[in-house]
Amino acid sequence: MIPEVHSSKVRNWFTGLLVAAPVFAFPFSKIYTLFFIIILILACTHWRSLLQAKSQKPLLLGIAAIAVPIFITGLALPLLGIGWSSLWLKKLSTVLLAGIFGLATMTLIKEHPDSAYITKKAISATVLFWIFDGIIQLIFGQDLFGVPLFFGRVGIFATDPLDFAYYFPLFAVFPIIHFYGLSSKTKFLPPAKISSFLVLGFSIIIAFSGGCRNSMLLIGLISIAWAAMLIRGLTFQYRRLAIPSFLGAFLLIGILFYKFNGVFQQRFDQTIKILTSPSYQQANEVLTKRLDIWQPAMEILQANTLFGIGPNQFRGAVLNFLRPGNYYYQNSDFIMHAHQVLIEVALGTGIIGLACFLIYYIYTARYLFARRELLNGVNGFGLAGTLAFLLMWFPLGTHYNIYGSMQLFYSFYFLALGFTTYPKSPERRVQTES
Repeated sequence: MIPEVHSSKVRNWFTGLLVAAPVFAFPFSKIYTLFFIIILILACTHWRSLLQAKSQKPLLLGIAAIAVPIFITGLALPLLGIGWSSLWLKKLSTVLLAGIFGLATMTLIKEHPDSAYITKKAISATVLFWIFDGIIQLIFGQDLFGVPLFFGRVGIFATDPLDFAYYFPLFAVFPIIHFYGLSSKTKFLPPAKISSFLVLGFSIIIAFSGGCRNSMLLIGLISIAWAAMLIRGLTFQYRRLAIPSFLGAFLLIGILFYKFNGVFQQRFDQTIKILTSPSYQQANEVLTKRLDIWQPAMEILQANTLFGIGPNQFRGAVLNFLRPGNYYYQNSDFIMHAHQVLIEVALGTGIIGLACFLIYYIYTARYLFARRELLNGVNGFGLAGTLAFLLMWFPLGTHYNIYGSMQLFYSFYFLALGFTTYPKSPERRVQTES
């Protein structure tokens, strides 16, 4: 009996750390892909569970929402005489591979449910280390490994600081939710919620210091979600105190950042400028020349509404739509992608793909808001994973290309964590058996 218990604990620890490994490996280029492959190999040992379509339905719908429109566009455009690109097949393969990695991750957690606690704690500890390293950078001008600030922006060792700034709020959701879910009491800011609030506060500091506008937007949304969760669980007398307290805290943080952080001050001044004297030129400057990207993108969409132009074809297609007054025309600069998820999807797969994406996004949001139990125990995984996906592709943000491998792999990774929830925690099950 004792060896069996010991073996079970070792297996749970190994599985939990393996599922968390794509987060550990995030700073180290493409190494995270290796861990996805290992997860898939181990999941194949539970092939029956891996192939259970009914239990995998939410994730399968996500794969279909992105992959099927690419397939339709790949068939339709050649039939219309527009041509065909082998890149579309590559992107379709990437979506399917990312989906398979997500299914494998979900399978491993379902087969070893006790390992979910290990995964959640491991991811939370990793992000806390990143936060600590970021604070060190702000204080000393370099991180724990001697890497200096990137043009005044907080980054992370061994990775592109811009990637870190973009993804950090998505990973920060996990420790914020983890600490918040440690206590189910309704007292005003019990210890667990104080810890969650502190993690949120430091996450705001790191996100704002990263200099990414989308990151600032996402951490703001996380803050609103956190405050809404807490206020919802308070009695009326505490709610009256909590709402002005949160507003005051966020205002104080904003004032401090404006005074001491040059990147945030620049972004804030640009935003105020466009609000006080709105014009195309002002808006274009505030959005870092985004309007000079979106305007020709919309012209392309008008000519290719139903099926789009195919994934990742924007860079070449936009050259025929740039006007002499356009920034990218004047500077002969390449536009890598549309920098906006809805435009990106519509360009790639037309209104068919856009409709599929929005329907699935709403489906995922409904899944999140319809399950209040997601916050408790291991089910906090569900809230964190699903929320991370929704934030990653928030429709009003300015994003990386949705068809990139990193974006797709982590999208389905977050969904796998989000859709893997349980009615009971491991501790409660053990108590019942004893």
